[in-house]
Amino acid sequence: MQVPTEQIKDLTLSDKDETSHLVTKLKLHSDPEKSLLIASLEPPRQPSIPVHHVPCLIVLVIDVSASMSRPAPVPGDSSSENNGISVLDLVKHAARMIVEAMTEHDCLSIVTFAKDAQLLQPLVYMTAENKITALNNINGMCHQSKTNLWQGILTGIEQLRGVNSNGQAPAVLVLTDGEPNHMCPDGGYIPNIQSMLPPAITLHTLGFGESIKSGLLLSIAESGLGNYTFISDSGMLGTNFIYAIAHRQSTYATEATLQLRYHPETEIEEAMGTSVRSRKAVSFMSSSGHRMMQLDILLGNIQYGQSRDIVLRFKNPGSEPTATVWYKPVLHNSAGDYASTTADPRAKPTMSEADVAYHESRAGLCSFISSLFPLNEQMEHAVSVEKLAQAKEDLRELEEDLPKFSDPLNMSLREDLGGQISAALHDWNTFRRWGRHYLLSQLSAYKMQTCNSDKDPGDKDPGDKDPGDKDPGDKDPGDKDPGPLKYGRDSPLLDACCKRLATLFDTLPSPKPSCWLPPDSQYAEEGSFDMSSYRKSSSSRGSIQKQQVRRETVGGRLIGNGVRRDPRNGQVCSFEQNESRDRDLSRRSAVARHSDCTRSKRVRAKSVLRS
Repeated sequence: MQVPTEQIKDLTLSDKDETSHLVTKLKLHSDPEKSLLIASLEPPRQPSIPVHHVPCLIVLVIDVSASMSRPAPVPGDSSSENNGISVLDLVKHAARMIVEAMTEHDCLSIVTFAKDAQLLQPLVYMTAENKITALNNINGMCHQSKTNLWQGILTGIEQLRGVNSNGQAPAVLVLTDGEPNHMCPDGGYIPNIQSMLPPAITLHTLGFGESIKSGLLLSIAESGLGNYTFISDSGMLGTNFIYAIAHRQSTYATEATLQLRYHPETEIEEAMGTSVRSRKAVSFMSSSGHRMMQLDILLGNIQYGQSRDIVLRFKNPGSEPTATVWYKPVLHNSAGDYASTTADPRAKPTMSEADVAYHESRAGLCSFISSLFPLNEQMEHAVSVEKLAQAKEDLRELEEDLPKFSDPLNMSLREDLGGQISAALHDWNTFRRWGRHYLLSQLSAYKMQTCNSDKDPGDKDPGDKDPGDKDPGDKDPGDKDPGPLKYGRDSPLLDACCKRLATLFDTLPSPKPSCWLPPDSQYAEEGSFDMSSYRKSSSSRGSIQKQQVRRETVGGRLIGNGVRRDPRNGQVCSFEQNESRDRDLSRRSAVARHSDCTRSKRVRAKSVLRS
């Protein structure tokens, strides 16, 4: 809720959430010795009245550029035979899953983009008749040329502009597999999106493969108070779509904003890295005539069963700040009323030492990743080669500073730092291929406290069975084994939505292969393979072949293998310069191989003619 300061001071801070008949708590924990302040919002664990899911308004914005037609083989399949499934085929299957999971209380719109954007389906309720139309529209998708991301986003937002979303969770989900290369907006994406996006709408991005512009996708998601998810390969696509929809279906409230008010002598700032939505405190005159400071932190959606814990740093602490969260409950709120909850300054802090340590470490991790990708002039997260040069040393220090708690949350953070995050920074080529995309996706997940993948150690498979099922290989959804991204584990509604979506993904008929297959292929028939492979398998990102990494010292900093210096001035090249040189080398190598092949053919031809 983006309420101007002059309006907020006239609102009643004692208003509670009367629409859901549930208690929402806001607590403040301060540690003056560490200059640490944690604001913890605790929503209800589940709705007061059981529901199938929270009604949603979903706009799917899907990239149908030519690259989406490339093959997406069955992950983990040892055979070399292509199954004929393309990336677009998989996305269409996931879209069919979404349609089948909706009821007559949900609305869906479908937009595709390539050279231009096309509205395949306006926003309509998913009645039985409209579901048939939606499925036909999905089946009719075909790949085209170019990647006009801006027109896709613009058309997607237009479908929700002016729509009454009271009682529903509105969201735009954008999927792309490449960099935008056609009709990018003047002035950049982020300023344009922020100027036109209604506050009720959240904007989420999903990037598939290694050719995406992940810094832009994260900034777009931040501008819409949404999540950015990196889909590393075809084996992750099903799971990532499942979580993206399940989080929308378990939304407790939208348009949440944390408001802090404090004396001018005190300085408070966010401690979780830079975002395009970061704000500075503003001064105002209180009703008693005293000058005060106000800091508004936009939170976006709040999910059932998952707290939102905002870590801040403060200087010159005086009296405790007053903290209020404003939000709009979704269920039982057709009038669109806003509610608020205020932290009780008399309440004693109840957060355990382990929880405080976890959130402080989580904030440190977010700040570390964010420092590698500062915002450029167009408000896009761009790689800082200078920061990257000392990233391994900084990460090592971050690991060493982690508190020695053995609870699941702190252990999960330690495992993530020493596992996938460390692997993402192993060397230049690894970072360039998938590490940068993965790190930005993790940054989004840790800041928003959402789970976007089950492929990290300890995360649950969205299709796991309930406790008591006979299959010993299935994990109990309540398992507390260490692992990163444990968010949402205390939400029965999220768990139920994940299982329902996973079942649909697995049991819906597999798509008809669109890539060429020989007539005798075992995959030539529609429905001839198990779709669960596309949400349970993935190439191991962490299993990197260890290389002898050459290091050179530049200005006292270690530079990983592949990071070059400009021969003209000895300075470290920018990330874009390194990428450009890598592409040139790859292109020259391909040309050289082609020339060698042509030369060999000529030599053989001359040899035959002479004989």
